[in-house]
Amino acid sequence: MENNPECSKSQKPFFKREQGGLPIWLLWLSNLSQFGLLLTAVIVYVYTVIPVYKVGVLEEEIAKKTIELKKLEVAVDESYVIIRANALKSFIAIAGAKCSGLLIPPPPVSERGKPVINEESMAEKILAIDPSSCLLDALLNTKASKDLRQQDLEKLKIKISKLGINLEEQRVSARGNYLNFPKMAEKDPSLLKPLSPFTEAALRLPMDPKVRENLRKKQAIEEGQFRIAHSYGEEVRDSLQELNSYDWN
Repeated sequence: MENNPECSKSQKPFFKREQGGLPIWLLWLSNLSQFGLLLTAVIVYVYTVIPVYKVGVLEEEIAKKTIELKKLEVAVDESYVIIRANALKSFIAIAGAKCSGLLIPPPPVSERGKPVINEESMAEKILAIDPSSCLLDALLNTKASKDLRQQDLEKLKIKISKLGINLEEQRVSARGNYLNFPKMAEKDPSLLKPLSPFTEAALRLPMDPKVRENLRKKQAIEEGQFRIAHSYGEEVRDSLQELNSYDWN
């Protein structure tokens, strides 16, 4: 049977065969599959490789920032240790002067240079200071209350509270010795020390011998009482100085 020329002409180009014998549609399908593979590779790259790379870069950056943050924290802690030490020294200096009586002004004097009558003595003023309230007030009114971290501030408050209790016991004892000193000196005159040069000079002024002797005895007792108060004040300052070696841990 002969081939129909009309039928050959009417065959669609899509079904033509190349020289290799494969239909054109099969070649197109091959090209399309290759394009699909390329597209899949691009999608995989965009949605897997790039995010993984970005995550890796981000993790590396986070690691660097973490190291920098740790270094900064170490530097801050080192600076705080210095600030804390200075704040403590400031508190010790102010509290030592205030709570031991060093900041009490001298008694006023009259125009003739004689002490004002009924003026409270320096010793009485020193021994009238409540150490607990004085220490706490000094703490809250110095740099320590602002510069110290809350945890350290609370620790220091507890330490100061205990110190105030100990100093109160010493103050009560010193005040008892202060009040008993005149009777003790009456029984044992050796407790009366030589008067200060200033007092001796004042006693050389013209006056009745009996008056001079009474003044000498009275002044010797007052100076003895002041030594008791002064000794207590030194105990206050010495106790505060021990805070310089305070363990914050």
